[in-house]
Amino acid sequence: MLDHAFSGLKSTVFQVLDGAQPTREKFLTYLGTYFDFVAANQIYPKLMQREMMRAREGQSPHIDKLIKNYFQPIYMRVGELLRKGIAEGEFRPVDPAHFIPSMISMIVFYFSSAPVMQKIVRFNPLAPERIAERRAAVLDFVSAALFRPEVGNSQGARS
Repeated sequence: MLDHAFSGLKSTVFQVLDGAQPTREKFLTYLGTYFDFVAANQIYPKLMQREMMRAREGQSPHIDKLIKNYFQPIYMRVGELLRKGIAEGEFRPVDPAHFIPSMISMIVFYFSSAPVMQKIVRFNPLAPERIAERRAAVLDFVSAALFRPEVGNSQGARS
């Protein structure tokens, strides 16, 4: 089950990362694709949490394989895209070791914390319209944190 979930994620995001889009667009497309994958596979955050807790306790026979086959290759490619955007002057200088986990956690935590959030905000955060709002908020937040303002565009990068 883990291989199926994470191989689907890897193949989905690699299609985007292999594309020929300009750096900003590619990054936002990657982020939106990652979000959409997690939204469509809401078991993913639960599987991740379970394996990370098991790994912390030294009891995950799967974590090394997941890291080697899925997480590290995706991380490396996203890190390359970040470094490219920084070198091109499109992105603010950020450290991929901090930026990538922060960005991913904005997505994964939303889905894993949905039962608690529902009690706090008093609406279903997993309703389709709320998921769409969250997707837009994540893209906006990451854009504001990462992209340098475009010359002649007072609103910066928003998609």
